[in-house]
Amino acid sequence: MTITIDLKEAAQVLIFGGFFVGGIGAFAWAFVGMVTP
Repeated sequence: MTITIDLKEAAQVLIFGGFFVGGIGAFAWAFVGMVTP
């Protein structure tokens, strides 16, 4: 039971972290794309 809860929490943190890093990466990529001719 505890392992399942830990896995669920770890999965949520991993997914949230992935979206967070992905959003920052996409923003940086778009910013560089607009600044660089």
